[in-house]
Amino acid sequence: MQILGQFWVQINSFGIQLEKQERFSYAIPEAVNLSSKIIDTEIDSIANFAIAQGAFPGCQVLVAKDMNIIFHRAYGYHTFDKKQKVQTTDVYDLASVTKIEVAPISWTINQES
Repeated sequence: MQILGQFWVQINSFGIQLEKQERFSYAIPEAVNLSSKIIDTEIDSIANFAIAQGAFPGCQVLVAKDMNIIFHRAYGYHTFDKKQKVQTTDVYDLASVTKIEVAPISWTINQES
């Protein structure tokens, strides 16, 4: 799997704006030439390993390609005391996590056939 950077949003004094006003839809990874098995296995492995190592208590991962959401899953808890599980419906304050969100937002994942 090769990861290439591509920044598809504009950040200005009014916040983040998409260049195109389109809506994302849901699709299986194969619809955008990716493998469900590889996406599931790799992301699960990385997220669970990071949580087990104490890098963070939990996370939410969303992968989109070509305006299609192909993966969205929650892992772990909001805090290390494990009182509240992370849900895919959780909303975060963008200002508090900007540094860790900018890189993932800008990545596109390409998989060789």
